[in-house]
Amino acid sequence: MGIVLTAAGIILFVYFVNRAGVGQVYDGVKRLGAGFILIIIISGARHVVRSAAWCLCMEPPHRLRFYDALRARIMGGRRPWCVTPSRY
Repeated sequence: MGIVLTAAGIILFVYFVNRAGVGQVYDGVKRLGAGFILIIIISGARHVVRSAAWCLCMEPPHRLRFYDALRARIMGGRRPWCVTPSRY
């Protein structure tokens, strides 16, 4: 199922980039320059920091591995309250 959803996501991405125009997307990224990379790094760092915080919330004898927390965080996407306890 994961492969099918990944393929569907890639197909949708290609469709929308083509619809907007590859040149226009490229120009937009080019205008941002190094800021584009900075945005990606900050976004990734946010997931890493929140996953680490989630691991620290677990008291012994329970343990949450960082990798599992990061996977749950990324899978939650725009709905972090569905997979993380941060809302409560």
